[in-house]
Amino acid sequence: MKKKRLYAGFGVKEYWIADPDGKTIELHCLREGVFVLFKSFSENDELESPLLLSLKIKLSPVFAFL
Repeated sequence: MKKKRLYAGFGVKEYWIADPDGKTIELHCLREGVFVLFKSFSENDELESPLLLSLKIKLSPVFAFL
């Protein structure tokens, strides 16, 4: 994906991909200049970022609006 390469080139440390139909969020982390999947979260999970340590998001309310 062009966007992922662009973000990696600028050193963005995390890249999230939300899938509203599948009710999932993939969290990718920058490793050696490329994004690798850290973890995939579903609507019943609590998203936790390895970069933003105190950030915790319960996803059921997020996807409840869809």
